[in-house]
Amino acid sequence: MSTTFEPSSTVVASEPPSRGRLLQVLGVWFGIAAAIGNTIAAGIVRTPGDIAKLLPNPWLFLGVWILGGTEKIVRESGLGVVVEYVDRHGTPQWIDPPKQRWDYTIFGSGTSGLPDPQQTIELIFEKIPGGAGKFNLWLVNGKPYPHDREFVLQQGARYRLVMRNRTDDAHPMHLHRHLWELVEINGKKTAGVIKDTVVVPYYGRAVVDFTANQPGLSLFHCHIQQHMDYGFKALLRYS
Repeated sequence: MSTTFEPSSTVVASEPPSRGRLLQVLGVWFGIAAAIGNTIAAGIVRTPGDIAKLLPNPWLFLGVWILGGTEKIVRESGLGVVVEYVDRHGTPQWIDPPKQRWDYTIFGSGTSGLPDPQQTIELIFEKIPGGAGKFNLWLVNGKPYPHDREFVLQQGARYRLVMRNRTDDAHPMHLHRHLWELVEINGKKTAGVIKDTVVVPYYGRAVVDFTANQPGLSLFHCHIQQHMDYGFKALLRYS
């Protein structure tokens, strides 16, 4: 998110939002809650509370914001909204966030403490542009959902999933009813990071270990809804 505003005591009508954007006018205290959290907002309301004394000027958080995708072409194609607070006006601006990649491994440890995997399952993610009419088609190991009886687990066994992303999108991958341990991300090893979802970087790789301890059908899928709708999911079942 990025912001700019001009202090004013007069509400000035804003220019209509451009196509694909939504103008939202929010109340001041709701705005504080949304911007810096309900707990901190409550502290400000109770001024001069302990939280309020430690907080920078709250008015710095209230202005004209753009909430949207970090990629310019995506944001300007519609994945962005204008958020305007009462008594604030001006041209919304976007300032690119710092070029820092998310790093799961800062939460990890040196050793796992869990059993080594007994079997490895290789998973390759691919995209066929326009493969589903107006939409892209997504493949796991060369085919879309459902992969019937392709991934069959033995109850109690320990598995390693090696997820290789051959697309230019990052994918939040999720396995229903199970928890897994992240053991590698783009070649960087880690341990002790227990998740049920992990973002596989674009043109990257993530490796997770899990125990097959939830008999029945389990859906494995990308958590981006459109990707999931157009093939990016698979069923894992127990023998």
